[in-house]
Amino acid sequence: MPLLYEFPPPRSNRAKWTLKELGITYDCQTVELLKGEQNSDVYPANQPLSLVPALKTDGYTMFECVAILLHVHPDQNLGPPPGSPERGLYYQWALFAAGQQP
Repeated sequence: MPLLYEFPPPRSNRAKWTLKELGITYDCQTVELLKGEQNSDVYPANQPLSLVPALKTDGYTMFECVAILLHVHPDQNLGPPPGSPERGLYYQWALFAAGQQP
């Protein structure tokens, strides 16, 4: 089962929302950033900057909220076909949205 390392809100919530919308069962582990857990053994070296969210699966671990979102749903037909001009705009707006302050 995937494990989502989080510290709410807001970027971790974006990943959680997508996983829930897709019906993907996952576990969560809160990384207490204010207590420095991102720099301890509590949070494995999943993310070079020790930030959250990070998603750990049986085969890989990845970080960055938008990367997680775009990765977990390609087979769910939530985006335009790969290679299409619309797909480029889809990526553009996904990355734009991620850069905005919630």
